[in-house]
Amino acid sequence: MNEIFCNTYGKRDADGIYRVEMRGTGARIRQMTALRYLEWVCPAAGGLFYAVGQEEGGGSYIRSFYHEQHSDTFVPVDKKLFSWKGVSHMSLMENEGRLLAAVYGEGMLVSVRVREGQIGGEDSRVAFEGHGPREDRQEASHPHFVKWMQGEYWAADLGADAVYHCNRTEWFGKRGKWMTEYMTEGSGPRYLEMNPSGGMIYLITELSNELLVLERTVSGKLKERQRIALVSERMEESLASVLCADWTGNRLYAGIRGANLVRELSVTENGTLREKGELHTGGWPRSLLYLPEPARLLVAEEESEHSSGMLECFDLSDQNSMWRIRLTGAYQIYEKKDRIRQAL
Repeated sequence: MNEIFCNTYGKRDADGIYRVEMRGTGARIRQMTALRYLEWVCPAAGGLFYAVGQEEGGGSYIRSFYHEQHSDTFVPVDKKLFSWKGVSHMSLMENEGRLLAAVYGEGMLVSVRVREGQIGGEDSRVAFEGHGPREDRQEASHPHFVKWMQGEYWAADLGADAVYHCNRTEWFGKRGKWMTEYMTEGSGPRYLEMNPSGGMIYLITELSNELLVLERTVSGKLKERQRIALVSERMEESLASVLCADWTGNRLYAGIRGANLVRELSVTENGTLREKGELHTGGWPRSLLYLPEPARLLVAEEESEHSSGMLECFDLSDQNSMWRIRLTGAYQIYEKKDRIRQAL
């Protein structure tokens, strides 16, 4: 049985982490723990979960929970407060015992030590500078993604139109050791995915609504191999959001808010992409989760002026929506680590 969870973002007691129980052609949701202003959750081995969010009095919290299987409840383990706030993405380096957070609001990446649910202090940080031409969204550096992938740290900076990478774990906090790859001005790099065969990196840009295929050269720098427009030029209010991969089936999914689409693309043998189909969502697709056997795509659709928060499930055999469930503040959907099939 898939153990699936979804976060909601907001200031209500009803916000927090929900369990999504899929049942045939439908599903049921149940709150596991209440957490206000929850921004991201990283599942860890052994039924652990690390959650980051904003403290109402300022700064951020990181809390850890253990999923007690017998009672199917979340048991609090630890909590630590930090001075920074505004986290857009967090990932876990399990072997290193590190949480990596992209602090969007303060133009930096931070590393926090963790071990078996215990939360240590911040052990390193790196700040970035720069801005883009969009004064409303790019007045300063805004890292939106950070993750250790295939022997390197990777980060996407929406505010500075840049991708950063660094290939030594001990160099995380040394700005001069990070390579900077500038993207098209005003594009707004948001989220990265990497082909497990190596060499190809996939970048989604929020402001230009594009999907780029980037190839690492011998020097370690990136070279553009392909650029795909995710929406027509007429859709000015659309904001590309996230990537999700099915590497077994060589497919990549790209979410576009506003247009309310998930684009399905085939990954060819040389790593480039071929357009395959579209899934039309009921709201703004912010987070995606692929499930095999049978092939399903779960979509967390965030709250917006023109979109109600909800969860939606697609049957990938015919690209039709199977069910929708209202969930105010839906934000991030993922599997429990013990059964996780693809990296967050």
